[in-house]
Amino acid sequence: MSYLRVVIKDDATGTIWVAPRGSGTIDRVEMTGSHVRFHATVGAESWDVSGDVSARELVGTVASSDHSRGPIRLLRTVAGPRDRSIEGVYRSSNGELAAIGAIEISVVLVELATGRFRQLERTGDAEYSAGQSLALPMFPRTGALLFGDGGFTLVEGARRTRFERVPLREETFTARNGEISIAGTLRLPIGKPPFPAVVLVAGSGGFSRNAMALLANVLASRGIAAATFDQRGFGASTGSSSELATFRELGADVAAVLATIRANPSVAASATGLLGHSRGHWIILEAAVAADVPFLISACGPVESPSAQGLRQAIALMRAAKWDERLIRRRLAFLVLDNDVSMRAGEGWEHLSALYEAFKDEAWVYAPAPRDAPARDWMRRNGDHDPLPALRALRMPMLAIYGAKDSVADPEFNAPRMKSIVEESGNAASRVVVIAGANHDFLRAQTGLPSEFPFLRELETRYVDVIVEWIRARLRP
Repeated sequence: MSYLRVVIKDDATGTIWVAPRGSGTIDRVEMTGSHVRFHATVGAESWDVSGDVSARELVGTVASSDHSRGPIRLLRTVAGPRDRSIEGVYRSSNGELAAIGAIEISVVLVELATGRFRQLERTGDAEYSAGQSLALPMFPRTGALLFGDGGFTLVEGARRTRFERVPLREETFTARNGEISIAGTLRLPIGKPPFPAVVLVAGSGGFSRNAMALLANVLASRGIAAATFDQRGFGASTGSSSELATFRELGADVAAVLATIRANPSVAASATGLLGHSRGHWIILEAAVAADVPFLISACGPVESPSAQGLRQAIALMRAAKWDERLIRRRLAFLVLDNDVSMRAGEGWEHLSALYEAFKDEAWVYAPAPRDAPARDWMRRNGDHDPLPALRALRMPMLAIYGAKDSVADPEFNAPRMKSIVEESGNAASRVVVIAGANHDFLRAQTGLPSEFPFLRELETRYVDVIVEWIRARLRP
Protein backbone atom coordinates (compact mmCIF):
# COMPACT_ATOMS: atom_id res chain seq x y z
CA MET A 1 0.00 0.00 0.00
CA SER A 2 1.25 3.51 -0.88
CA TYR A 3 -0.03 6.91 0.20
CA LEU A 4 -0.20 9.82 -2.23
CA ARG A 5 -0.77 13.56 -2.22
CA VAL A 6 -1.74 14.91 -5.67
CA VAL A 7 -2.00 18.53 -6.83
CA ILE A 8 -3.35 19.18 -10.35
CA LYS A 9 -3.12 22.71 -11.75
CA ASP A 10 -5.30 24.51 -14.25
CA ASP A 11 -2.63 24.04 -16.95
CA ALA A 12 -3.05 20.22 -16.72
CA THR A 13 0.27 19.69 -14.90
CA GLY A 14 0.94 19.10 -11.25
CA THR A 15 2.91 17.41 -8.51
CA ILE A 16 2.63 14.12 -6.67
CA TRP A 17 4.07 13.02 -3.35
CA VAL A 18 4.31 9.32 -2.54
CA ALA A 19 5.18 8.22 0.98
CA PRO A 20 7.90 7.35 1.64
CA ARG A 21 9.38 7.54 -1.89
CA GLY A 22 9.25 11.31 -2.29
CA SER A 23 7.88 13.83 -4.77
CA GLY A 24 7.47 13.84 -8.54
CA THR A 25 5.68 15.48 -11.46
CA ILE A 26 2.31 15.03 -13.15
CA ASP A 27 1.62 15.44 -16.85
CA ARG A 28 -0.80 14.27 -19.54
CA VAL A 29 -3.87 15.17 -17.50
CA GLU A 30 -7.11 14.27 -19.30
CA MET A 31 -10.58 15.13 -18.01
CA THR A 32 -13.80 13.95 -19.63
CA GLY A 33 -16.83 14.89 -17.60
CA SER A 34 -16.25 13.47 -14.13
CA HIS A 35 -13.53 11.06 -15.32
CA VAL A 36 -9.85 12.04 -14.87
CA ARG A 37 -6.67 10.35 -16.01
CA PHE A 38 -3.05 11.43 -15.52
CA HIS A 39 0.53 10.19 -15.69
CA ALA A 40 3.02 10.78 -12.87
CA THR A 41 6.75 10.22 -12.46
CA VAL A 42 8.37 9.65 -9.06
CA GLY A 43 12.09 8.99 -9.32
CA ALA A 44 12.58 6.00 -11.61
CA GLU A 45 8.94 4.94 -11.25
CA SER A 46 5.97 6.04 -13.33
CA TRP A 47 2.31 5.88 -12.40
CA ASP A 48 -0.89 5.95 -14.45
CA VAL A 49 -3.96 6.97 -12.49
CA SER A 50 -7.55 7.00 -13.68
CA GLY A 51 -10.82 7.39 -11.84
CA ASP A 52 -14.09 9.18 -11.31
CA VAL A 53 -14.20 12.44 -9.38
CA SER A 54 -17.08 13.44 -7.12
CA ALA A 55 -17.43 16.46 -4.87
CA ARG A 56 -15.60 14.58 -2.12
CA GLU A 57 -13.09 12.15 -3.64
CA LEU A 58 -11.50 10.37 -6.58
CA VAL A 59 -12.02 6.61 -6.78
CA GLY A 60 -10.27 4.58 -9.46
CA THR A 61 -7.19 2.51 -10.26
CA VAL A 62 -3.44 3.06 -10.38
CA ALA A 63 -0.87 1.15 -12.43
CA SER A 64 2.87 1.57 -11.86
CA SER A 65 5.88 0.89 -14.05
CA ASP A 66 6.68 -2.28 -12.09
CA HIS A 67 3.45 -3.72 -13.56
CA SER A 68 1.57 -3.63 -10.26
CA ARG A 69 -2.04 -2.48 -10.33
CA GLY A 70 -4.58 -1.70 -7.68
CA PRO A 71 -7.36 0.55 -6.41
CA ILE A 72 -6.80 4.18 -5.50
CA ARG A 73 -8.83 6.60 -3.42
CA LEU A 74 -7.96 10.27 -3.02
CA LEU A 75 -9.71 12.80 -0.81
CA ARG A 76 -10.68 15.92 -2.77
CA THR A 77 -9.54 19.08 -0.98
CA VAL A 78 -9.83 22.83 -1.49
CA ALA A 79 -6.89 24.40 -3.31
CA GLY A 80 -5.24 27.59 -2.12
CA PRO A 81 -2.94 28.89 0.62
CA ARG A 82 -3.12 27.62 4.17
CA ASP A 83 -5.84 29.27 6.26
CA ARG A 84 -3.92 30.47 9.31
CA SER A 85 -7.06 31.87 10.91
CA ILE A 86 -7.92 28.42 12.29
CA GLU A 87 -4.54 28.02 14.04
CA GLY A 88 -4.60 28.40 17.83
CA VAL A 89 -5.62 26.67 21.04
CA TYR A 90 -9.15 25.37 21.71
CA ARG A 91 -10.96 23.97 24.76
CA SER A 92 -13.66 21.30 24.48
CA SER A 93 -16.95 21.25 26.32
CA ASN A 94 -15.42 18.77 28.80
CA GLY A 95 -12.34 20.91 29.43
CA GLU A 96 -9.80 19.15 27.18
CA LEU A 97 -7.32 21.34 25.28
CA ALA A 98 -6.41 20.93 21.62
CA ALA A 99 -4.23 22.98 19.29
CA ILE A 100 -4.21 23.50 15.54
CA GLY A 101 -0.93 24.38 13.86
CA ALA A 102 1.82 23.20 11.56
CA ILE A 103 4.31 20.35 11.94
CA GLU A 104 6.66 20.62 8.98
CA ILE A 105 4.36 21.04 5.92
CA SER A 106 1.24 19.55 7.50
CA VAL A 107 -1.52 21.34 9.40
CA VAL A 108 -2.54 19.18 12.33
CA LEU A 109 -5.02 18.95 15.19
CA VAL A 110 -3.17 18.01 18.40
CA GLU A 111 -4.84 16.70 21.55
CA LEU A 112 -2.63 18.28 24.20
CA ALA A 113 -3.39 15.74 26.95
CA THR A 114 -2.35 12.70 24.89
CA GLY A 115 -0.19 14.18 22.13
CA ARG A 116 -2.25 12.49 19.42
CA PHE A 117 -2.38 14.52 16.23
CA ARG A 118 -4.21 14.24 12.95
CA GLN A 119 -3.44 15.87 9.64
CA LEU A 120 -6.11 18.30 8.43
CA GLU A 121 -7.13 18.85 4.83
CA ARG A 122 -9.57 21.56 3.82
CA THR A 123 -12.65 20.08 2.15
CA GLY A 124 -14.97 23.09 2.18
CA ASP A 125 -15.23 26.76 3.11
CA ALA A 126 -15.46 25.97 6.82
CA GLU A 127 -14.83 22.20 6.83
CA TYR A 128 -11.68 20.12 7.29
CA SER A 129 -11.14 16.39 7.13
CA ALA A 130 -8.97 14.72 9.81
CA GLY A 131 -6.63 11.91 8.79
CA GLN A 132 -4.73 9.28 10.74
CA SER A 133 -1.14 10.53 10.87
CA LEU A 134 1.22 13.42 10.22
CA ALA A 135 1.19 13.46 6.43
CA LEU A 136 -0.75 10.51 5.07
CA PRO A 137 -3.06 8.60 4.76
CA MET A 138 -6.32 10.52 4.79
CA PHE A 139 -8.29 7.27 4.51
CA PRO A 140 -10.01 6.11 6.51
CA ARG A 141 -10.84 9.55 7.85
CA THR A 142 -10.98 9.79 11.64
CA GLY A 143 -13.33 12.76 11.70
CA ALA A 144 -14.29 16.14 10.34
CA LEU A 145 -13.93 19.64 11.78
CA LEU A 146 -16.78 22.07 11.14
CA PHE A 147 -15.76 25.67 11.94
CA GLY A 148 -18.07 28.48 13.03
CA ASP A 149 -19.08 30.74 15.94
CA GLY A 150 -15.56 31.11 17.34
CA GLY A 151 -14.62 27.45 17.37
CA PHE A 152 -15.24 24.11 15.71
CA THR A 153 -17.23 20.92 16.12
CA LEU A 154 -15.28 17.66 15.85
CA VAL A 155 -17.46 15.03 14.22
CA GLU A 156 -16.36 11.42 14.77
CA GLY A 157 -19.10 9.07 13.59
CA ALA A 158 -22.14 9.80 15.72
CA ARG A 159 -20.07 11.70 18.29
CA ARG A 160 -19.91 15.51 18.14
CA THR A 161 -17.58 17.50 20.43
CA ARG A 162 -17.62 21.28 20.54
CA PHE A 163 -14.33 23.21 20.92
CA GLU A 164 -14.16 26.96 21.66
CA ARG A 165 -11.07 29.04 20.90
CA VAL A 166 -8.93 29.99 23.91
CA PRO A 167 -8.60 33.79 23.65
CA LEU A 168 -4.81 34.16 23.75
CA ARG A 169 -3.58 37.69 23.12
CA GLU A 170 -1.16 38.46 20.29
CA GLU A 171 1.07 41.50 19.90
CA THR A 172 3.29 42.24 16.93
CA PHE A 173 6.73 43.75 17.51
CA THR A 174 9.77 45.00 15.64
CA ALA A 175 13.31 44.64 17.00
CA ARG A 176 16.31 46.55 15.68
CA ASN A 177 19.80 45.19 15.13
CA GLY A 178 21.62 48.10 13.52
CA GLU A 179 20.03 48.55 10.09
CA ILE A 180 18.20 45.22 10.30
CA SER A 181 14.57 45.16 11.45
CA ILE A 182 13.25 41.85 12.82
CA ALA A 183 9.46 41.53 12.90
CA GLY A 184 7.58 39.01 14.99
CA THR A 185 4.60 38.06 17.14
CA LEU A 186 4.38 37.73 20.92
CA ARG A 187 1.68 35.39 22.24
CA LEU A 188 0.51 36.19 25.78
CA PRO A 189 -1.36 33.89 28.19
CA ILE A 190 -4.68 34.55 29.83
CA GLY A 191 -4.27 35.96 33.34
CA LYS A 192 -2.44 38.65 35.22
CA PRO A 193 1.00 39.70 33.92
CA PRO A 194 3.94 39.73 34.10
CA PHE A 195 4.52 36.30 32.57
CA PRO A 196 7.70 34.27 32.11
CA ALA A 197 8.56 34.26 28.43
CA VAL A 198 10.71 32.60 25.79
CA VAL A 199 11.88 33.59 22.31
CA LEU A 200 11.65 30.59 19.96
CA VAL A 201 14.40 30.14 17.35
CA ALA A 202 13.62 27.57 14.66
CA GLY A 203 15.97 25.13 12.96
CA SER A 204 16.74 24.62 9.27
CA GLY A 205 14.10 26.08 6.98
CA GLY A 206 12.28 27.85 9.83
CA PHE A 207 12.49 31.29 8.27
CA SER A 208 8.97 32.48 9.14
CA ARG A 209 7.47 33.37 12.51
CA ASN A 210 4.90 30.66 11.73
CA ALA A 211 7.52 27.89 11.87
CA MET A 212 7.18 27.58 15.65
CA ALA A 213 3.69 29.05 16.06
CA LEU A 214 2.23 25.72 17.23
CA LEU A 215 4.70 25.48 20.13
CA ALA A 216 4.21 29.19 20.90
CA ASN A 217 0.44 28.76 21.16
CA VAL A 218 0.78 25.68 23.36
CA LEU A 219 3.23 27.43 25.70
CA ALA A 220 0.95 30.47 25.95
CA SER A 221 -1.95 28.19 26.89
CA ARG A 222 0.27 26.89 29.72
CA GLY A 223 1.12 30.35 31.09
CA ILE A 224 4.38 31.01 29.20
CA ALA A 225 4.51 34.00 26.84
CA ALA A 226 6.23 33.01 23.59
CA ALA A 227 7.71 35.09 20.78
CA THR A 228 8.33 33.97 17.20
CA PHE A 229 9.83 36.06 14.42
CA ASP A 230 10.65 36.27 10.73
CA GLN A 231 14.36 35.71 10.17
CA ARG A 232 16.21 38.50 8.36
CA GLY A 233 15.32 38.68 4.69
CA PHE A 234 12.00 36.85 5.16
CA GLY A 235 8.43 37.94 5.84
CA ALA A 236 8.30 41.45 7.33
CA SER A 237 11.97 41.45 8.41
CA THR A 238 14.56 43.38 6.45
CA GLY A 239 18.09 42.57 5.34
CA SER A 240 19.53 39.94 3.05
CA SER A 241 18.54 36.29 3.47
CA SER A 242 19.42 34.61 6.76
CA GLU A 243 20.93 31.85 4.62
CA LEU A 244 23.67 34.36 3.72
CA ALA A 245 24.42 35.20 7.37
CA THR A 246 26.71 33.69 9.98
CA PHE A 247 25.46 32.27 13.26
CA ARG A 248 27.05 35.26 14.99
CA GLU A 249 25.03 37.68 12.84
CA LEU A 250 21.82 35.74 13.43
CA GLY A 251 22.64 35.58 17.14
CA ALA A 252 22.76 39.38 17.20
CA ASP A 253 19.30 39.47 15.62
CA VAL A 254 17.99 37.13 18.31
CA ALA A 255 19.62 39.22 21.06
CA ALA A 256 17.75 42.25 19.70
CA VAL A 257 14.46 40.33 19.74
CA LEU A 258 15.10 39.21 23.32
CA ALA A 259 15.78 42.79 24.45
CA THR A 260 12.53 43.94 22.83
CA ILE A 261 10.49 41.18 24.50
CA ARG A 262 12.08 41.76 27.92
CA ALA A 263 11.06 45.44 27.68
CA ASN A 264 7.39 44.48 27.24
CA PRO A 265 5.48 45.31 30.49
CA SER A 266 3.51 42.04 30.22
CA VAL A 267 6.72 40.02 30.48
CA ALA A 268 8.86 39.16 33.51
CA ALA A 269 12.25 40.33 32.21
CA SER A 270 14.29 38.24 34.65
CA ALA A 271 12.44 35.06 33.58
CA THR A 272 12.64 35.55 29.81
CA GLY A 273 15.10 33.53 27.76
CA LEU A 274 15.77 31.73 24.50
CA LEU A 275 14.84 28.34 23.04
CA GLY A 276 16.69 27.12 19.95
CA HIS A 277 15.78 23.94 18.11
CA SER A 278 18.38 22.09 16.02
CA ARG A 279 20.19 24.77 13.96
CA GLY A 280 18.61 27.33 16.28
CA HIS A 281 20.84 25.93 19.06
CA TRP A 282 23.97 27.34 17.41
CA ILE A 283 22.21 30.70 17.01
CA ILE A 284 21.06 31.11 20.62
CA LEU A 285 24.58 30.33 21.85
CA GLU A 286 25.86 33.29 19.84
CA ALA A 287 23.04 35.44 21.22
CA ALA A 288 24.11 34.48 24.75
CA VAL A 289 27.65 35.64 23.95
CA ALA A 290 26.36 38.98 22.63
CA ALA A 291 23.79 39.84 25.31
CA ASP A 292 22.44 39.27 28.82
CA VAL A 293 20.28 36.15 28.56
CA PRO A 294 18.51 34.93 31.74
CA PHE A 295 18.25 31.31 30.52
CA LEU A 296 18.76 29.06 27.51
CA ILE A 297 16.86 25.99 26.27
CA SER A 298 18.64 23.87 23.68
CA ALA A 299 16.42 21.37 21.86
CA CYS A 300 18.39 18.72 19.94
CA GLY A 301 21.49 20.89 20.01
CA PRO A 302 24.75 19.47 18.59
CA VAL A 303 27.94 20.03 20.58
CA GLU A 304 29.97 20.01 17.35
CA SER A 305 30.14 21.97 14.11
CA PRO A 306 27.45 21.69 11.40
CA SER A 307 29.85 19.86 9.07
CA ALA A 308 30.82 17.32 11.76
CA GLN A 309 27.17 16.85 12.76
CA GLY A 310 26.18 16.29 9.13
CA LEU A 311 28.84 13.63 8.65
CA ARG A 312 27.83 11.87 11.86
CA GLN A 313 24.19 11.90 10.74
CA ALA A 314 25.09 10.51 7.30
CA ILE A 315 27.05 7.62 8.83
CA ALA A 316 24.16 6.74 11.14
CA LEU A 317 21.63 6.75 8.30
CA MET A 318 23.84 4.58 6.09
CA ARG A 319 24.33 2.04 8.87
CA ALA A 320 20.59 2.03 9.56
CA ALA A 321 20.09 1.23 5.87
CA LYS A 322 22.54 -1.72 6.22
CA TRP A 323 25.18 -0.28 3.92
CA ASP A 324 28.43 -2.21 3.59
CA GLU A 325 31.19 -0.53 5.62
CA ARG A 326 33.36 -0.25 2.52
CA LEU A 327 30.64 1.77 0.77
CA ILE A 328 30.17 3.90 3.88
CA ARG A 329 33.87 4.79 3.90
CA ARG A 330 33.72 5.78 0.23
CA ARG A 331 30.59 7.90 0.68
CA LEU A 332 32.14 9.53 3.78
CA ALA A 333 35.31 10.46 1.88
CA PHE A 334 33.17 11.98 -0.90
CA LEU A 335 31.11 13.93 1.66
CA VAL A 336 34.25 15.30 3.31
CA LEU A 337 35.59 16.41 -0.07
CA ASP A 338 32.22 17.99 -0.92
CA ASN A 339 32.20 19.92 2.38
CA ASP A 340 35.77 21.07 1.81
CA VAL A 341 34.84 22.49 -1.59
CA SER A 342 32.14 24.56 0.10
CA MET A 343 34.30 25.79 2.96
CA ARG A 344 37.19 26.66 0.60
CA ALA A 345 34.92 28.81 -1.62
CA GLY A 346 34.92 26.34 -4.51
CA GLU A 347 38.55 25.27 -4.40
CA GLY A 348 38.75 21.58 -5.35
CA TRP A 349 35.56 21.65 -7.45
CA GLU A 350 37.26 20.19 -10.51
CA HIS A 351 38.53 17.20 -8.52
CA LEU A 352 35.07 16.64 -6.96
CA SER A 353 33.38 16.79 -10.38
CA ALA A 354 35.89 14.41 -11.93
CA LEU A 355 35.42 11.97 -9.07
CA TYR A 356 31.66 12.05 -9.55
CA GLU A 357 31.90 11.48 -13.30
CA ALA A 358 34.24 8.52 -12.76
CA PHE A 359 32.00 6.78 -10.21
CA LYS A 360 28.50 8.15 -10.81
CA ASP A 361 27.08 4.70 -11.54
CA GLU A 362 28.10 3.36 -8.12
CA ALA A 363 25.76 3.37 -5.13
CA TRP A 364 28.01 5.36 -2.78
CA VAL A 365 28.29 8.48 -4.94
CA TYR A 366 25.72 11.25 -5.45
CA ALA A 367 25.45 14.30 -7.72
CA PRO A 368 27.08 17.21 -5.84
CA ALA A 369 25.40 20.61 -5.71
CA PRO A 370 26.60 23.14 -8.29
CA ARG A 371 29.74 25.07 -7.44
CA ASP A 372 27.75 28.29 -6.91
CA ALA A 373 24.78 26.75 -5.07
CA PRO A 374 23.49 28.85 -2.10
CA ALA A 375 23.96 25.85 0.19
CA ARG A 376 27.71 26.01 -0.47
CA ASP A 377 27.82 29.64 0.59
CA TRP A 378 25.99 28.76 3.81
CA MET A 379 28.46 25.96 4.51
CA ARG A 380 31.40 28.28 3.84
CA ARG A 381 30.08 30.74 6.43
CA ASN A 382 28.96 28.27 9.09
CA GLY A 383 30.17 24.73 8.34
CA ASP A 384 33.16 24.80 10.69
CA HIS A 385 31.43 26.82 13.44
CA ASP A 386 32.54 25.37 16.79
CA PRO A 387 29.93 25.80 19.56
CA LEU A 388 32.21 24.61 22.37
CA PRO A 389 33.80 27.98 23.29
CA ALA A 390 30.34 29.57 23.70
CA LEU A 391 29.00 26.54 25.59
CA ARG A 392 31.93 26.53 28.03
CA ALA A 393 31.53 30.25 28.69
CA LEU A 394 27.88 29.92 29.74
CA ARG A 395 27.00 30.61 33.35
CA MET A 396 23.23 31.16 33.12
CA PRO A 397 20.76 28.27 33.69
CA MET A 398 20.48 25.98 30.67
CA LEU A 399 18.07 23.19 29.82
CA ALA A 400 19.23 20.79 27.08
CA ILE A 401 16.62 18.38 25.71
CA TYR A 402 17.23 15.47 23.31
CA GLY A 403 15.01 12.84 21.76
CA ALA A 404 16.28 9.31 22.32
CA LYS A 405 15.28 8.40 18.71
CA ASP A 406 16.86 11.48 17.11
CA SER A 407 18.62 10.49 13.88
CA VAL A 408 19.86 14.05 13.21
CA ALA A 409 21.60 15.11 16.44
CA ASP A 410 22.72 11.77 17.90
CA PRO A 411 21.69 11.77 21.59
CA GLU A 412 24.22 9.10 22.51
CA PHE A 413 27.00 11.40 21.30
CA ASN A 414 25.60 14.81 22.28
CA ALA A 415 23.77 14.30 25.59
CA PRO A 416 26.75 12.99 27.66
CA ARG A 417 29.01 15.75 26.33
CA MET A 418 26.39 18.39 27.01
CA LYS A 419 25.97 17.03 30.53
CA SER A 420 29.70 17.41 31.18
CA ILE A 421 29.62 20.98 29.90
CA VAL A 422 26.58 21.82 32.04
CA GLU A 423 28.26 20.35 35.14
CA GLU A 424 31.41 22.37 34.47
CA SER A 425 29.33 25.59 34.34
CA GLY A 426 28.54 25.18 38.04
CA ASN A 427 24.90 26.29 37.64
CA ALA A 428 22.75 23.99 39.76
CA ALA A 429 19.60 24.90 37.80
CA SER A 430 20.95 23.49 34.53
CA ARG A 431 19.66 20.12 33.30
CA VAL A 432 20.09 17.65 30.46
CA VAL A 433 16.99 15.60 29.63
CA VAL A 434 16.68 12.74 27.11
CA ILE A 435 13.07 11.93 26.23
CA ALA A 436 12.49 8.25 25.48
CA GLY A 437 10.87 7.44 22.15
CA ALA A 438 11.11 11.00 20.74
CA ASN A 439 12.65 11.86 17.38
CA HIS A 440 14.31 15.10 16.22
CA ASP A 441 10.95 16.92 16.23
CA PHE A 442 9.87 15.35 19.54
CA LEU A 443 7.31 13.13 17.87
CA ARG A 444 6.86 9.59 19.21
CA ALA A 445 8.82 7.34 16.89
CA GLN A 446 9.97 3.76 16.52
CA THR A 447 13.24 4.34 14.66
CA GLY A 448 13.60 8.11 14.26
CA LEU A 449 14.45 7.58 10.59
CA PRO A 450 13.03 9.87 7.85
CA SER A 451 11.11 6.99 6.24
CA GLU A 452 8.64 6.72 9.14
CA PHE A 453 8.03 10.46 9.46
CA PRO A 454 4.81 10.65 7.35
CA PHE A 455 3.16 7.96 9.46
CA LEU A 456 3.81 9.37 12.94
CA ARG A 457 0.72 10.05 15.02
CA GLU A 458 1.73 11.51 18.39
CA LEU A 459 3.64 14.44 19.84
CA GLU A 460 5.74 13.57 22.89
CA THR A 461 3.90 15.65 25.50
CA ARG A 462 6.77 15.38 27.99
CA TYR A 463 8.75 17.74 25.77
CA VAL A 464 6.31 20.57 26.50
CA ASP A 465 5.91 19.56 30.15
CA VAL A 466 9.67 19.70 30.79
CA ILE A 467 9.95 23.13 29.15
CA VAL A 468 6.99 24.60 31.06
CA GLU A 469 8.05 23.27 34.45
CA TRP A 470 11.65 24.40 34.01
CA ILE A 471 10.69 27.95 32.85
CA ARG A 472 8.20 28.34 35.70
CA ALA A 473 11.00 27.52 38.12
CA ARG A 474 12.87 30.58 36.85
CA LEU A 475 10.18 32.75 38.57
CA ARG A 476 10.79 31.22 41.97
CA PRO A 477 13.11 32.99 44.41
